[in-house]
Amino acid sequence: RLNLDNVERIEIVKGAASTLYGSSAIGGVINIITRESDDPWNLNLNSRFSEHNDQRYGGTAGFNAGKFNSLTNVQYNNVDTYAVDNPGDFSTVFGSRVWNFKERLIYRPLETLKLTGRAGYYFRERNKPGDTQDRYRGFSGGMKANYTFNIMSNLEVGYTFDQYDKSDYLPQDANDVRDYSNVQHSVHTFYNHTFVGKHILTVGGDYMRDYLMSYQFANNGSKHQYTVDGFAQFDWNPTKYFNVITGLRFDYYSDSDINHFSPKLGLMYKIGNCSLRGSYAGGFRAPTLKEMYMNFDMASIFMIYGNPDLKPETSHNFSLSAEYMKGRYNLTVTGFYNVVDNRITTAWSEALKGQVYTNISNIRISGAEANASVKYPCGLSARLSYAY
Repeated sequence: RLNLDNVERIEIVKGAASTLYGSSAIGGVINIITRESDDPWNLNLNSRFSEHNDQRYGGTAGFNAGKFNSLTNVQYNNVDTYAVDNPGDFSTVFGSRVWNFKERLIYRPLETLKLTGRAGYYFRERNKPGDTQDRYRGFSGGMKANYTFNIMSNLEVGYTFDQYDKSDYLPQDANDVRDYSNVQHSVHTFYNHTFVGKHILTVGGDYMRDYLMSYQFANNGSKHQYTVDGFAQFDWNPTKYFNVITGLRFDYYSDSDINHFSPKLGLMYKIGNCSLRGSYAGGFRAPTLKEMYMNFDMASIFMIYGNPDLKPETSHNFSLSAEYMKGRYNLTVTGFYNVVDNRITTAWSEALKGQVYTNISNIRISGAEANASVKYPCGLSARLSYAY
């Protein structure tokens, strides 16, 4: 459901980031940042054609007028069914058609207040043999308010809604039978305050209600839970050469009755053109409703069973790095060591004659990475990387 046509940039944050981002940020975060319309009016149209009648048509329209800023995106994709040139059980890729709409409207009634509203709709229909077609729908929306008290502090409050459905469409009687629906309502708040112009305190909290109805549950049943969290991070800069970041987050999951604290500590020291960094971060991932309650017949080959007694995954992430930067040259060397406990996966059960979600013992992952890059004023740049 992601549409890259209105994406300004993508940031990748490596390592456990559960302190700020919560459950599932156990190994890293991919942050997708959409663009705002800077011009009074702009229009971008695009299309793509390839084999198997693969077609894409889309466009983005935006305007920036006084206190209003809008960005509207529409995308259509279509591809035919085609055969794959290899023997095996899966030799056909089914065609599909996709519609994707997104709108974001920004209103600034005051210099200190920014209001953002967004909405989206996604529809996909997959062609497959037989009397039914697969349909997928997504509905999303949100409202956010950013208020700047002064140059030292600001507050953000927001609400988001997301619903993703799957259904079987019967063309002969125009009957659309929904057999999967995941609905999430989330409320969050976020506050920043800067002390003496250089020390930054960030505090916030979230509440989410998660509902899941699935054909993978017994009798197409449904489950729901709510989650609550609170977090704080302090960015301490005693000198321009030394920086310390500390953070702590608390998460609670109602259905599994799980609560967890995730800590973080990061240090940076600058010596001339060299920066030395060291960090520790705790990661955390709670079991999902699917992992706890799944009861699914896998094509009459075997069953997949959930486990309501799953423990949460946790991790301890240690990292050391050194960066040298001078002029147009940059060299970075990083080493890391991760310990993951109670990883959630599936394992075969002789008693049930099927796969069962379970926790497995510790996993240790270590590695090193080196990056060298150069960028010249003429626009030419080069990078050499090695990772182990």
